Formats: sequence, C-alpha cells, structure tokens
Amino acid sequence: MDEPKYKRVLLKISGEALAGEKHFGLDFQVLGQVADVIKECVNMGVQIGVVIGGGNFWRGVKNGEGHIERTRADHMGMLATAMNCMALADVLEQKGVDVRLQTALEIREVAEPYIRARAVRHLEKGRVVLFGCGGDRSRLRRYGMGEVASKMADFLILTEDNNRFERVEDIIADIKVGIAQGRADVPYVEIPDRLEAIHYALDHAREGDLIAVIGKGHEAYRDRMGEKTPFLERELIEEYAAQIGLE
Repeated sequence: MDEPKYKRVLLKISGEALAGEKHFGLDFQVLGQVADVIKECVNMGVQIGVVIGGGNFWRGVKNGEGHIERTRADHMGMLATAMNCMALADVLEQKGVDVRLQTALEIREVAEPYIRARAVRHLEKGRVVLFGCGGDRSRLRRYGMGEVASKMADFLILTEDNNRFERVEDIIADIKVGIAQGRADVPYVEIPDRLEAIHYALDHAREGDLIAVIGKGHEAYRDRMGEKTPFLERELIEEYAAQIGLE
C-alpha cells in the first residue's frame, strides 16, 4: 500500500450530503459510504477529523428568519450538526472505528466539550474526531483557502460558491487576505458570478493546463440570499466545453 500523502486530514461534510436524494434527514446508505471511506483512511494511518454541517435539518438564517431571534436560530443549527455527528459516530463504531465526538456547545451526556489539545491527543491515538455545534462559516477558513490556493496554483479566479446572505465581494476580500499570507504575487482575477468564472477558465485554458473548480462538491444548486436555483457544475462545464469545441 502506498504511503498517504497527508498525515492528518480535516474532512468537511455538508449536512445536505448526508440526506442523499431525500434532501432532508439522514440517508443511512450515504452515511455507510462516508464511514467506509473514513475507515479506509484510518487503516492507512491517516488521522481524521470531521466537521459536519446541519443543513439537512435546519439552517439558522434561512429557516428562522423573521420568526426566531438570530442567535437562537443559529444555536438550533448547531444542534443539528450534533445530530449528524452522533449518527455518523454510531455508523463508524458499527464498522469498528474508534470515534470521539466534541462539540462547541456543551452536551456532556453525549459528547465531550471541544478542547483542542484533547482533540489532538485523540487523533494521535488513531481515533476519528467528529466536531459538532460549530457556528456560521469562519472567515479563518477563507484565509486558509486563499493561502493554500496561492501556493499551489499558477493562476487564481476568485468567485462565489454559495454566498447565501453574505456579499460576494466580502467573501472575496477574505480570500485575498489569505493570498497575501501565502504567495502574494500570484496572478488572479475577480469574477463574482461563478458561471462567468467557469467560462473564463475554459476560454483561457491552454494545452496542458489543469483547471480545479473548487467549492461546491456534490451540490446541484446555487444559494443566493437563501434562494436556491439549479446549478450542476459538471453539466454546465460539459455543455460550455462542447459549445467552444473543447474535448
């Protein structure tokens, strides 16, 4: 077996992915598939931390807007992430994987409180650590994304993912902070509309270029101001590539 490239991996899973085709609640076939991949990585000696969203049950801003005070609505979303963590933890344990669940909100009957040093010790002992009850999207994650991308890519196109209730310009500004911390001289363009950004990448690609379209993963929609519209990137890329004669 080849040596893994990375010793420690943080996996982010959206809650909606765990709902499968049902789009709500949990699809245990999907949970089983996720658990199988995690187990395979653990068996290779990789330390695995997992952050899970809660959108398959509740989105604080979208579901509570105008009805519930914002902080309380967000807390409900945090509890939804804990439910998903508990479900994945159980499926992993059924497959013989040693798991610990840590949450930012204290729920001591079902999870440890999040303590970084303890989480690291669990990872070093080969345990999978599931992190629940996280808040809204961290700007620090955007900084890290910009920093890593600037070091790995020859050219960057900064665009939207699912900006939901945030301004795309603010999100791009956070990514640029990370770029400055990485390789500040990397060339980039800002194209707020994601479809236009994809078209730009395909229009300007040269033979031998590798285009990495990052951010949406399995999602088949685009979320703007809480309104979801169909947006399946694979099909959109294939359609435009055929339109301009790319194979």
